[in-house]
Amino acid sequence: MEFIRNRELSSKTFICHIRKATQGEVTLRNTHPFIREMNGKMHVFAHNGKLGAFDQEQKLRGRFQTVGESDSEFSFCYLLDALVPLWQTGTVPELDKRMDVISRFAKKIRSYGLANFIYADGDALFVHGH
Repeated sequence: MEFIRNRELSSKTFICHIRKATQGEVTLRNTHPFIREMNGKMHVFAHNGKLGAFDQEQKLRGRFQTVGESDSEFSFCYLLDALVPLWQTGTVPELDKRMDVISRFAKKIRSYGLANFIYADGDALFVHGH
């Protein structure tokens, strides 16, 4: 908070996450929130929980790959892969279409363990409590 208070940062949304490391080293590459760019928008993700073997049983198929070793970052990249078709038009997709993809993602990861997450796509903020 001191960092934010001492700088003139401007945003409609700030996401922070205090991590208790359960997977992966305690390093910057495993630090939430995770951020990726897609179609000119910054996509941000933070997760609380442990998703078992999700990252071993699922595969990343697209351009979004992990930098670290956390199940949270893997899940974020998996979600972005699922959202890519909606964002290919170059405009912000309809909210109900994004909600559908995110809801299916939430249902899938819930079967692997605790799945609380916050996701922002540069237009909307999505919060899932499991």
